[in-house]
Amino acid sequence: MLDDARRLGRDNQPRRVRAAGVGHRLPQPGPARRHGPDGRPISGGRFVLGIGAGFREKEYAEYGFPFGTPAERASQLESGLVRIERRLAVLNPPPVRKIPVLVAGAGERKTLALVAQHADIWNALLPDEESYVRKSRLLDERCARIGRDPGTIERSVLAAGQPEDLGDRHLALGASLFIIGMNPRDGFAEVERWVAWRDRRNA
Repeated sequence: MLDDARRLGRDNQPRRVRAAGVGHRLPQPGPARRHGPDGRPISGGRFVLGIGAGFREKEYAEYGFPFGTPAERASQLESGLVRIERRLAVLNPPPVRKIPVLVAGAGERKTLALVAQHADIWNALLPDEESYVRKSRLLDERCARIGRDPGTIERSVLAAGQPEDLGDRHLALGASLFIIGMNPRDGFAEVERWVAWRDRRNA
């Protein structure tokens, strides 16, 4: 997945590139923070390091990792984020610019607190718009508890569908980063539709 992100960054300008939905152990935090910067010079500084607690048990089994309980995965995500931050701070040579860390997840007891503490970008896969708005407000509250401006965390959504139908609705939710799930080998038609919509809206 990280290799695909690097290729995408090399071949396409000027979109932001991230490895979407990388569970904190797939790869483990050390390789994730190491491979992430590899994509920075290639992508011109547009790489985003996306990480979450993981929720696909099959992937864990395929790599031979214990899936664990939600609480265990959240705890491992926390320790992984701390290690990633520590290593990114001492990279030599340093990255082209600060590598944004996207944390995916919406768990109210743990994950949103981790987003408030560590993330530059928040993403969540939720069943409806009302749930997204409620979780976003909870994230604002978590930020207030630690004295962080919630406006410093960019909100993102998974964009699956036609931009003419969903684009303005996503913006109304407070999202400014739209993530499109794709395989680079399948072409870029959906990406181009969303980019064209963005350009028309910003014209």
